Amino acid sequence: MESEQYVSPVLAAGAIATVFAVLFAMLAAEHPAAAAVRRLVTFHGQKLMFAVAATAMAGSLYYSEYVHFTPCELCWFQRIAMYPLAILLGVALVTRSRLDARYVVTLADLNDLRVELDISQNDFARLKPGQRGIITVDAWPGAEWQGVLDEIAPEANRQKAAVPVKVKVLNPDARLRPEMNAAVAFLSDEPAAAAPGRPVVYVPPAAVRNDRVYVVVRDRLVERTIRTSGNTPLGLRVEEGLAGGEDVVLNPGPHLRAGMKVKVKRP
Repeated sequence: MESEQYVSPVLAAGAIATVFAVLFAMLAAEHPAAAAVRRLVTFHGQKLMFAVAATAMAGSLYYSEYVHFTPCELCWFQRIAMYPLAILLGVALVTRSRLDARYVVTLADLNDLRVELDISQNDFARLKPGQRGIITVDAWPGAEWQGVLDEIAPEANRQKAAVPVKVKVLNPDARLRPEMNAAVAFLSDEPAAAAPGRPVVYVPPAAVRNDRVYVVVRDRLVERTIRTSGNTPLGLRVEEGLAGGEDVVLNPGPHLRAGMKVKVKRP
Protein backbone atom coordinates (compact mmCIF):
# COMPACT_ATOMS: atom_id res chain seq x y z
CA MET A 1 0.00 0.00 0.00
CA GLU A 2 1.06 3.56 -0.63
CA SER A 3 0.84 4.62 3.02
CA GLU A 4 3.19 1.79 3.99
CA GLN A 5 5.92 3.51 1.99
CA TYR A 6 5.78 6.44 4.39
CA VAL A 7 4.91 4.75 7.69
CA SER A 8 7.75 2.24 7.64
CA PRO A 9 10.53 4.82 7.11
CA VAL A 10 9.05 7.03 9.83
CA LEU A 11 8.93 4.17 12.35
CA ALA A 12 12.44 3.06 11.38
CA ALA A 13 13.78 6.61 11.76
CA GLY A 14 12.08 6.91 15.16
CA ALA A 15 13.61 3.66 16.35
CA ILE A 16 17.09 4.69 15.17
CA ALA A 17 16.73 8.10 16.81
CA THR A 18 15.71 6.45 20.08
CA VAL A 19 18.74 4.18 20.01
CA PHE A 20 21.10 7.11 19.42
CA ALA A 21 19.37 9.13 22.15
CA VAL A 22 19.89 6.29 24.64
CA LEU A 23 23.54 5.94 23.65
CA PHE A 24 24.09 9.67 24.00
CA ALA A 25 22.43 9.66 27.41
CA MET A 26 24.69 6.81 28.55
CA LEU A 27 27.82 8.64 27.37
CA ALA A 28 26.77 11.93 28.95
CA ALA A 29 25.52 10.38 32.19
CA GLU A 30 28.55 11.56 34.16
CA HIS A 31 28.59 15.06 32.71
CA PRO A 32 27.32 17.75 35.13
CA ALA A 33 25.06 19.25 32.45
CA ALA A 34 23.26 15.91 32.11
CA ALA A 35 21.85 16.16 35.65
CA ALA A 36 19.02 18.43 34.53
CA VAL A 37 18.18 16.05 31.68
CA ARG A 38 18.14 13.07 34.04
CA ARG A 39 15.78 14.87 36.42
CA LEU A 40 13.50 15.80 33.52
CA VAL A 41 13.38 12.22 32.24
CA THR A 42 12.82 10.85 35.74
CA PHE A 43 9.81 13.02 36.48
CA HIS A 44 8.33 12.50 32.99
CA GLY A 45 9.28 8.83 32.75
CA GLN A 46 5.68 7.60 32.77
CA LYS A 47 4.79 9.79 29.78
CA LEU A 48 7.80 8.49 27.87
CA MET A 49 6.87 4.89 28.71
CA PHE A 50 3.35 5.46 27.44
CA ALA A 51 4.63 7.08 24.24
CA VAL A 52 6.84 4.07 23.45
CA ALA A 53 4.15 1.50 24.27
CA ALA A 54 1.38 3.37 22.40
CA THR A 55 3.55 3.89 19.31
CA ALA A 56 4.53 0.22 19.26
CA MET A 57 0.90 -0.90 19.64
CA ALA A 58 -0.31 1.50 16.93
CA GLY A 59 2.40 0.33 14.54
CA SER A 60 1.55 -3.30 15.20
CA LEU A 61 -2.17 -2.75 14.56
CA TYR A 62 -1.41 -0.71 11.45
CA TYR A 63 0.59 -3.51 9.83
CA SER A 64 -1.85 -6.28 10.75
CA GLU A 65 -5.23 -4.56 10.28
CA TYR A 66 -4.54 -1.97 7.57
CA VAL A 67 -1.62 -3.30 5.54
CA HIS A 68 -2.85 -6.88 6.22
CA PHE A 69 0.53 -8.32 7.12
CA THR A 70 0.08 -11.65 8.88
CA PRO A 71 1.69 -11.51 12.34
CA CYS A 72 4.34 -14.13 12.91
CA GLU A 73 4.15 -16.62 15.77
CA LEU A 74 6.54 -14.64 17.97
CA CYS A 75 4.64 -11.42 17.20
CA TRP A 76 1.69 -12.70 19.23
CA PHE A 77 3.91 -13.02 22.32
CA GLN A 78 5.10 -9.49 21.65
CA ARG A 79 1.51 -8.26 21.54
CA ILE A 80 0.62 -10.05 24.77
CA ALA A 81 3.40 -8.17 26.56
CA MET A 82 3.06 -4.82 24.75
CA TYR A 83 -0.67 -4.05 24.47
CA PRO A 84 -1.43 -4.15 28.24
CA LEU A 85 1.43 -1.71 28.84
CA ALA A 86 -0.13 0.90 26.58
CA ILE A 87 -3.55 0.52 28.25
CA LEU A 88 -2.28 0.56 31.86
CA LEU A 89 0.08 3.47 31.30
CA GLY A 90 -2.65 5.42 29.51
CA VAL A 91 -5.00 4.90 32.47
CA ALA A 92 -2.22 5.98 34.83
CA LEU A 93 -1.74 9.25 32.94
CA VAL A 94 -5.45 10.04 32.83
CA THR A 95 -6.08 9.24 36.52
CA ARG A 96 -2.73 10.67 37.70
CA SER A 97 -2.12 7.46 39.64
CA ARG A 98 0.91 5.22 40.07
CA LEU A 99 -0.29 2.30 37.99
CA ASP A 100 3.13 2.13 36.31
CA ALA A 101 4.84 1.25 39.60
CA ARG A 102 2.17 -1.11 40.91
CA TYR A 103 1.17 -3.08 37.82
CA VAL A 104 3.82 -2.58 35.15
CA VAL A 105 7.06 -2.78 37.15
CA THR A 106 6.92 -5.51 39.77
CA LEU A 107 10.56 -5.48 40.89
CA ALA A 108 11.99 -3.08 43.47
CA ASP A 109 15.54 -2.42 44.61
CA LEU A 110 15.22 -2.18 48.40
CA ASN A 111 18.76 -0.81 48.61
CA ASP A 112 17.81 2.24 46.53
CA LEU A 113 14.75 3.79 48.18
CA ARG A 114 13.48 7.35 47.87
CA VAL A 115 10.79 9.33 49.65
CA GLU A 116 8.56 11.45 47.40
CA LEU A 117 7.45 14.75 48.94
CA ASP A 118 5.58 17.88 47.94
CA ILE A 119 7.41 20.93 49.32
CA SER A 120 5.40 24.11 49.75
CA GLN A 121 6.57 26.94 47.50
CA ASN A 122 6.98 29.08 50.61
CA ASP A 123 9.57 26.64 52.02
CA PHE A 124 11.19 25.62 48.74
CA ALA A 125 13.82 28.39 48.80
CA ARG A 126 15.27 26.92 52.01
CA LEU A 127 16.17 23.62 50.35
CA LYS A 128 18.93 22.68 47.94
CA PRO A 129 20.19 19.46 46.32
CA GLY A 130 22.28 17.36 48.67
CA GLN A 131 20.62 18.71 51.83
CA ARG A 132 20.43 16.16 54.64
CA GLY A 133 17.29 15.12 56.48
CA ILE A 134 15.88 12.66 59.00
CA ILE A 135 13.30 10.18 57.68
CA THR A 136 10.57 8.60 59.79
CA VAL A 137 7.81 6.18 58.77
CA ASP A 138 4.44 5.46 60.32
CA ALA A 139 5.10 1.71 60.32
CA TRP A 140 8.11 2.01 62.66
CA PRO A 141 7.42 4.77 65.22
CA GLY A 142 10.57 6.05 66.91
CA ALA A 143 12.93 4.76 64.20
CA GLU A 144 14.93 7.19 62.08
CA TRP A 145 16.88 6.95 58.83
CA GLN A 146 19.33 9.35 57.23
CA GLY A 147 18.35 10.93 53.92
CA VAL A 148 19.60 13.39 51.34
CA LEU A 149 17.64 15.57 48.90
CA ASP A 150 18.36 13.77 45.64
CA GLU A 151 15.92 15.05 43.01
CA ILE A 152 13.91 18.25 42.48
CA ALA A 153 11.15 18.40 39.89
CA PRO A 154 11.82 20.81 37.02
CA GLU A 155 8.32 22.27 37.40
CA ALA A 156 5.92 22.99 40.27
CA ASN A 157 2.48 21.54 40.86
CA ARG A 158 0.18 24.54 40.47
CA GLN A 159 -2.84 22.81 42.04
CA LYS A 160 -0.92 21.92 45.21
CA ALA A 161 1.23 25.09 45.20
CA ALA A 162 4.17 22.78 45.82
CA VAL A 163 7.32 21.42 44.19
CA PRO A 164 7.75 17.60 44.06
CA VAL A 165 11.09 16.37 45.38
CA LYS A 166 12.68 13.01 46.18
CA VAL A 167 14.83 12.21 49.21
CA LYS A 168 17.19 9.24 48.94
CA VAL A 169 17.47 6.93 51.97
CA LEU A 170 21.16 6.65 52.82
CA ASN A 171 20.89 3.74 55.26
CA PRO A 172 17.97 1.55 54.14
CA ASP A 173 17.30 -1.71 55.95
CA ALA A 174 14.84 -4.58 55.92
CA ARG A 175 12.17 -2.57 57.75
CA LEU A 176 11.57 -0.18 54.86
CA ARG A 177 9.24 -1.06 51.99
CA PRO A 178 8.06 0.82 48.90
CA GLU A 179 4.82 2.83 49.26
CA MET A 180 5.21 3.29 53.06
CA ASN A 181 4.00 6.59 54.51
CA ALA A 182 7.06 8.64 55.43
CA ALA A 183 8.00 12.11 56.66
CA VAL A 184 11.28 14.03 56.32
CA ALA A 185 12.70 16.66 58.67
CA PHE A 186 15.35 18.58 56.75
CA LEU A 187 18.51 19.70 58.53
CA SER A 188 20.47 22.88 58.01
CA ASP A 189 23.80 22.43 56.27
CA GLU A 190 25.36 25.39 58.08
CA PRO A 191 27.67 24.54 61.01
CA ALA A 192 26.41 25.61 64.39
CA ALA A 193 29.23 28.10 64.99
CA ALA A 194 28.73 29.79 61.63
CA ALA A 195 24.96 30.18 61.84
CA PRO A 196 24.22 33.78 62.86
CA GLY A 197 21.30 34.22 65.17
CA ARG A 198 21.13 30.52 66.03
CA PRO A 199 18.94 30.10 69.09
CA VAL A 200 20.57 28.82 72.25
CA VAL A 201 18.83 25.64 73.37
CA TYR A 202 18.64 24.57 77.00
CA VAL A 203 17.19 21.35 78.35
CA PRO A 204 16.41 20.46 81.98
CA PRO A 205 19.02 18.09 83.42
CA ALA A 206 16.22 15.79 84.55
CA ALA A 207 15.33 15.11 80.91
CA VAL A 208 18.78 13.77 79.99
CA ARG A 209 19.81 10.14 80.47
CA ASN A 210 23.25 9.07 79.18
CA ASP A 211 23.39 11.97 76.70
CA ARG A 212 19.98 11.03 75.32
CA VAL A 213 16.54 12.57 75.53
CA TYR A 214 13.08 11.47 74.49
CA VAL A 215 11.34 13.81 72.04
CA VAL A 216 7.64 13.58 71.20
CA VAL A 217 7.04 13.49 67.44
CA ARG A 218 3.49 12.93 66.22
CA ASP A 219 2.44 11.53 69.63
CA ARG A 220 5.31 9.01 69.58
CA LEU A 221 8.57 8.89 71.52
CA VAL A 222 11.75 9.37 69.49
CA GLU A 223 15.13 8.94 71.17
CA ARG A 224 17.69 11.63 70.33
CA THR A 225 21.39 11.74 71.15
CA ILE A 226 22.52 15.22 72.21
CA ARG A 227 25.79 16.96 73.00
CA THR A 228 25.85 19.47 75.83
CA SER A 229 28.49 22.03 76.79
CA GLY A 230 27.77 22.39 80.48
CA ASN A 231 25.17 23.11 83.13
CA THR A 232 23.83 26.63 83.60
CA PRO A 233 21.10 28.20 85.74
CA LEU A 234 18.81 27.77 82.73
CA GLY A 235 19.67 24.09 82.28
CA LEU A 236 22.07 22.08 80.14
CA ARG A 237 23.17 23.95 77.05
CA VAL A 238 22.60 21.79 73.95
CA GLU A 239 25.14 22.10 71.15
CA GLU A 240 23.87 19.27 68.94
CA GLY A 241 20.79 17.10 68.71
CA LEU A 242 18.00 19.61 69.34
CA ALA A 243 16.94 22.62 67.30
CA GLY A 244 14.68 24.20 69.90
CA GLY A 245 10.93 23.99 70.32
CA GLU A 246 10.78 20.22 70.70
CA ASP A 247 8.68 18.54 73.37
CA VAL A 248 11.03 16.55 75.63
CA VAL A 249 10.14 14.09 78.38
CA LEU A 250 11.06 15.09 81.93
CA ASN A 251 12.29 12.40 84.31
CA PRO A 252 12.03 9.53 81.79
CA GLY A 253 11.57 6.24 83.59
CA PRO A 254 13.12 2.90 82.66
CA HIS A 255 9.81 1.74 81.18
CA LEU A 256 9.92 4.25 78.33
CA ARG A 257 10.87 2.99 74.89
CA ALA A 258 11.21 4.64 71.50
CA GLY A 259 8.00 4.36 69.54
CA MET A 260 5.66 4.40 72.53
CA LYS A 261 2.51 6.45 72.08
CA VAL A 262 2.26 9.32 74.57
CA LYS A 263 0.18 12.40 75.25
CA VAL A 264 1.79 15.79 75.84
CA LYS A 265 0.64 17.66 78.94
CA ARG A 266 1.04 21.40 78.78
CA PRO A 267 1.77 23.29 82.05
